[in-house]
Amino acid sequence: MAHPLSSWVSHHRQTHPAAPYGSTAAGDVPADIVHILASVLRHVQDGELPLFAWTLGLPQPSLLSLIERCFPEIGPLERMDDSDYADIGKIVPERYRQLVAALFAHRADSLNPEYADWLARAIAAAALGHRELWRDLGLSGHESVPALFQRHFPSFSAGLTRVPDWKSLLLAAAAPPHQEHAGGEFANAVFFDETQIDSWIGEDAPLLDLTTQLLGIGTRPARMQLRSRQATVAACTEEAVRLVERCGGRVERFVPSGSRVAAGQVLLSATGRADALLRAWKVAQNLLEYACGVATATAAMVDAVRAVNPDVAVLTTRKHPPGMRKLALKATLAGGAFPHRLGLGETLLVFPQHRALLDDWDVLRERLARVCGALSEKKVVIEAHDLDDAWQALAAGASVIQFDKLAPDALRAACNALRAHDGELALIAAGGIHAGNAADYAGCGVDALVTSSLHYAPPADIGVGIEPWPAADGV
Repeated sequence: MAHPLSSWVSHHRQTHPAAPYGSTAAGDVPADIVHILASVLRHVQDGELPLFAWTLGLPQPSLLSLIERCFPEIGPLERMDDSDYADIGKIVPERYRQLVAALFAHRADSLNPEYADWLARAIAAAALGHRELWRDLGLSGHESVPALFQRHFPSFSAGLTRVPDWKSLLLAAAAPPHQEHAGGEFANAVFFDETQIDSWIGEDAPLLDLTTQLLGIGTRPARMQLRSRQATVAACTEEAVRLVERCGGRVERFVPSGSRVAAGQVLLSATGRADALLRAWKVAQNLLEYACGVATATAAMVDAVRAVNPDVAVLTTRKHPPGMRKLALKATLAGGAFPHRLGLGETLLVFPQHRALLDDWDVLRERLARVCGALSEKKVVIEAHDLDDAWQALAAGASVIQFDKLAPDALRAACNALRAHDGELALIAAGGIHAGNAADYAGCGVDALVTSSLHYAPPADIGVGIEPWPAADGV
């Protein structure tokens, strides 16, 4: 689509062949803002920036006013057909509008709001291009970007302790201000010490990265992004951050555990020497694929159960491969579930395997009565296979009945009978509960569902991109 700005850009390039454009202020518009506007519009014409950036998302009268005030030497521009201009307006992405608003909110107090709006629009357009931000803004290099923000949007990067990936920082600002959460408020209560982090790294690269060393690419500055290829729930991203940093990389941003992530969204972005990022790459990817897969399956089951009865909890067992407890626990917590029992010393849970070593239910009742003082801060949980077992367990002193592998119809009948007898009795369903039947079990009258299936969820599809990146200070 032809645009009248084409003739202006061509004219401007002929009359100002030497960079920087706008080296002299146009009226009271700061010279650097004029220069950036000229650069962005030029790169639109060159096809380096998206077509919508022709208009900077402005109404046509506002755009023509901008051109007249910033570039008076070219004279008034011919007005574009309103319907054609409106067609360009239809392709302005919402992400662009969000980023403009986010930048404008950080404008310097001394900057004219109208000029701040123009500059925010130019920067947002450059951020949505495919090249380095500084190139499309017409700046001298990567190191010139912080000065631009410090001058005109000083609070935008306030609090950063590291040199940021400015384009990623801008795109993150275009996201909704609050990440939707899966309900895993307790995910970060799980503690991983440095020895655990180091053991994961050492398992994959205990001596050296032979490929990186022989190719001679280890000292190149690079950027690594771990991106979810599907809608997922983030889990163990904090541990992935520690992995990357332990290897020598610098994480610029990440999505917290428990956050719901859209397909294509970056979970973690880091910069640093290539050898540091390549060392952390596969360990972090494997960690996130397992943890996010479990968290995603967990959140789906929790959502399905809550849709039937929001008061029914999803509890996860300790039936997972040895050595995986912390990872499995954090991943299921991130998805909104809670642990059923973390170890043998945590609760008194009587299984049929225990009762087989006693003579009968009467002996169990006597033993429990004898140690009631030791159980003053704990509940007694007894597993039952049917309603007859449940009555025996109740008589033996159970405060919680855990039904194992009882079909939904039979479970519903058992719960109704027990509730009629004792409205305070806690009831749990366990055994064979999975994504396909959790909703059915949630409507049976139990307080919680216990499942092991979530630990074996399919891994999340996490893609990793590593690319050369302009060297920043200290990289």
